[in-house]
Formats: sequence, structure tokens, C-alpha cells
Amino acid sequence: MDSLLVGFDDIGIGGSLSMSCVAREYYMATGSKLIVKTYHPELYDNNEYIDGNYLYDSRCITVSAPPHSQQDLTRHYNYYFCKCIGIDPVSTYPYMNITHDERAYIRAKYNLPDTYICLHSRPSNSHPERNKGRWTTTKDWYDDRWTEVVHYITEYHNIPVVQVRVSEEPHIVGTIDTCGTNIREACAIIAESMFLIGCISYSMHVAAALMLPAVIIYGGREYPSNTGYPNLHTCIYNGIECAPCYGLECNNNVKCMDSITSSMVMEAIDATVRDIR
Repeated sequence: MDSLLVGFDDIGIGGSLSMSCVAREYYMATGSKLIVKTYHPELYDNNEYIDGNYLYDSRCITVSAPPHSQQDLTRHYNYYFCKCIGIDPVSTYPYMNITHDERAYIRAKYNLPDTYICLHSRPSNSHPERNKGRWTTTKDWYDDRWTEVVHYITEYHNIPVVQVRVSEEPHIVGTIDTCGTNIREACAIIAESMFLIGCISYSMHVAAALMLPAVIIYGGREYPSNTGYPNLHTCIYNGIECAPCYGLECNNNVKCMDSITSSMVMEAIDATVRDIR
């Protein structure tokens, strides 16, 4: 079969990484590679399932998922993306290949500790010139609670915490700050960690692509089986009466996030540390 040019109309890093799932499943089913249209071609470096990638200036087959009201929310949206090109996926996980050299480079550049937990505390605005501000705050937890969690990890578990972020995201007190990385470097920092703690954002898709454990604060905006990886990650979901809402704004005082306490997150981290050790 000829290579297809396929894309997803999303400027986000996580959305772009979905195409790595589509490419792998297409290759497994047909033996052919995809060409991917993307805002983030660096995500596909060293990816053996992708034939090439293009920036967003060419026509392609655009994959999509039905509206949430028409989806089976126990299916990952990557399932629907694969179905758009006639593929029944065996796995809906994304895929990345972070090389040994990339890992060694990022360790040396930031003098990373031998063992650490990676924190991504807030969704990134990866294209502020296009988004003109953050597109939603319904994925946000609270900086003061993150600070409590970081203090607990460093004092009780004696494990340093390395934070990945862009300049618009706040630095959480007590973390080793790596602000200033490019996307690929941030992915390498995640790759070298024991596990990730964070929010619904690109970082959880990167962790899943690397088969890395994670503790993800979901709140109630999204259903974990639909957008996350609950078989690999601990997804702290709050199924209150208005969840999942998939909303960009909240008129309910973000009750789903407010009732997720620092202690709940600490308990999930304790269990993850025990599983790893």
C-alpha cells in the first residue's frame, strides 16, 4: 500500500502524539508507514512507523472522533482515529523512541539526580501565538497543594522532584526547575524519571508512549478510559454529578478538583513508589 498523509486538526502536543498510535497500528495492519501532518514533527524523531512528517501546510486525511455524546467513553479516542483509516487497533497507546544519547544529554544539561519523580503541574499552552491564551483551566489543580505534595515526596520518600514547564506555568516550590527545555528535551526528562505526577496534558501521553507509570489528577472534566491510560496510570477521577463535562469553563466552582485533596494524591504516590521498588 502507498503511504498515506494523515493528520489530526489539533495544535496540542498530546493530540499530535495520537498520530504515533495511528501510525503504529496502521503499520502493524498493513506493513506500510504513514506520513504525518503535524505542528510537532520532533515528536516522531526515530519513530520506525512513520515515513515522514509535514508541517501544517498540506492537505491530508484528517482523523477525528465522534462528539462525546456519541462515543463509548470506555474507548480511547485513539480508537476512533484509527477507525477513520479503516484500522481496528490492537493498542491505543501512543509511541515515542527517546534514544540513549538524548537521555544522557538531558541528564548532563540539567545535572539531573540519578533517581527522581517528574512533575508537570499545569497544562501547557504550546502555541500561545495561536491560542491567544490558555484554552481551558478546567484541568488545573492547585499550586499550594502541589507544593504540599512535593514537600511530602522530598521529605518522606527522600526522592527529588524535577519539574517540566514552560515560562507561563508557575514553578512549584521544592522542585528542580528545568524551564527552558524544548519539547523533545522535556520528553527526555519525563523518560528518565521513576514516574510522572501531573495533570491532563501532553506529559501523560508522553509517559504512556514510554510505558512509564504516572499519577494523574483527572478531576471530573474527562473520563480516564476515553482520554487517558488507567491500565498503566493512576487516574484520580471524581465522578460527581456533572462529570465528565469536557467543558472549557466551569460554573460549578470546579468541585471535581476542589475535593481532590493533597492526602489523596500522596496516597497514590505512596502506592506507585511501592510498586516500583
